[in-house]
Amino acid sequence: MDYGQLIKIKEKGRVIGKKKIIVFGNPDVNEIETTNIECLNTILRNRLSRLVRQSQCHAKNKYKLNSAVELFRFYWNFMKPLHGKVSPGMEENLTHKLWTWGNFLHTPRTVVN
Repeated sequence: MDYGQLIKIKEKGRVIGKKKIIVFGNPDVNEIETTNIECLNTILRNRLSRLVRQSQCHAKNKYKLNSAVELFRFYWNFMKPLHGKVSPGMEENLTHKLWTWGNFLHTPRTVVN
């Protein structure tokens, strides 16, 4: 596994530079960025009202928050086509089709603790 850290250097609230540190493995220093996780955080806040700050729908129960995030994760990876008609799960060969809510609700699954 490769892991890098990006530290933003700020002055008076403005970013004036970036420092990239290799923490583990051998990542490409040019690929150490925060844009992917910042994009994911924006998508989650836009789609899940439980994650919006200062909202009446804020998460009050950890189990329900985890369930909502996992449900969204399944939707994003297996139901939502991102590149043409292919979902991320299809790109990674985890499934051969776009799932529907009917497929999801009627597929038997086991409970893992």
